[in-house]
Amino acid sequence: MKKYRENDMNEPKGNDTLKDLKGDINAGVIVAIMIIPQSMGYAMIAGLPPIIGLYSATIPMMIYAFFASSRHVSVGPVAIVSILVLSGVSAVETPGTVEYFALVLLLAFMTGVIQVLMGWLNLGYLFMSIPHSIISGFISAAALIIGFSQFPYLLDVQTTNGSNLFNNFIELTKKIEDVNLPTLIISLCSMTLLIFCKNNFPRFPAQLFVIIGSIGAVFSFNLVGAGVSIVGEIPRGFPSITIPVLNVEAAKALLPIALTIAIIGYVESIAMAKLIAKKVGYKINPNEELVALGAANLSSAFFSGYPVAGGVSRSAVNHQAGANSRISSFITASLVLLIVLFLSPLFYYLPKAALASIIVVAISSLIDFKYMKEAFYENRTAGITLLITFFSSIIYGIEKGFVIGLSVVIIMYIVKLFKRNIV
Repeated sequence: MKKYRENDMNEPKGNDTLKDLKGDINAGVIVAIMIIPQSMGYAMIAGLPPIIGLYSATIPMMIYAFFASSRHVSVGPVAIVSILVLSGVSAVETPGTVEYFALVLLLAFMTGVIQVLMGWLNLGYLFMSIPHSIISGFISAAALIIGFSQFPYLLDVQTTNGSNLFNNFIELTKKIEDVNLPTLIISLCSMTLLIFCKNNFPRFPAQLFVIIGSIGAVFSFNLVGAGVSIVGEIPRGFPSITIPVLNVEAAKALLPIALTIAIIGYVESIAMAKLIAKKVGYKINPNEELVALGAANLSSAFFSGYPVAGGVSRSAVNHQAGANSRISSFITASLVLLIVLFLSPLFYYLPKAALASIIVVAISSLIDFKYMKEAFYENRTAGITLLITFFSSIIYGIEKGFVIGLSVVIIMYIVKLFKRNIV
């Protein structure tokens, strides 16, 4: 907590206080507008009701902001962690069941415990050294898998989503004749508007406009009767307190995915924290970040949420919108909580296709084509590692792909060290 206070002391004071508060309020409101549709959509990716995503964007965000050394990282549901949750928990229980949600709570608890322990053991710097080639290959594969997982919502067809891209594609082609035309129109209109605004008016709240417009269209033209799938009733009220059930057999089954989420979630969060902190001019403590993220996941397990991490796009927007301190995150979480408490019924007619459109456009930027090209021209080893991680994730699932990529790097390092010692 001493370093936490030292960081706070470095923040501007005096005459700049009011200006800084205005920046925090502006950023908090903008990120809230952004995180509401994202968290609902990401929850769907994880095989959970949209309300769970909203819950995960409230208390965990506040807990992280209280303990973190970063002033700008926005913690909550993220796409990569969501697909990892689905991939890991669906292998044990069927999504949509009470048992599935119970395991999700256990997974959030395990992830939090692992991250807190890693922070206490000062492992923050160690995991920062994971090669970018592995992260890039993993994230690019995850983005493709997530994108294809949204097609059933974009087209309103029934499929069994998994973490294998080829299986998703084959199953989708078999159901192409079942596409719902009104749903397809909503998807195309939503994505067109989102892409246009992203390229030309990045500050325009296009996601909010898509939500309001699609709700209005469904209600006005009775598109539910035409077969358009909607979010439906969303419970209103404070996130209920939940107690994760510590089942030994279930914990053993979830341990690999918990470790993966703990590491990937941290790496994604710390990368953004370091980038923004360097631009603004303050220091980040990697171990404090691990503990803060772990505490956020623990709180998510006890307040009806699921594993969270720092969002790349949300954190960037938080910084660009004028955030100066962690107050912006408290404002964002408070606004989301107000929505949950009083306005959740307004989302009843929200089409799932609109949420899927928001997700597809958002994750498209996660595929780093520029780095892929640079990796092969500047560092052949990095390029090979990236390809192995990418295709392993596509073929075997992203959690196994990450492990395979990491194993390849370790083997390459050992071989290189062995050759050096022989010479």
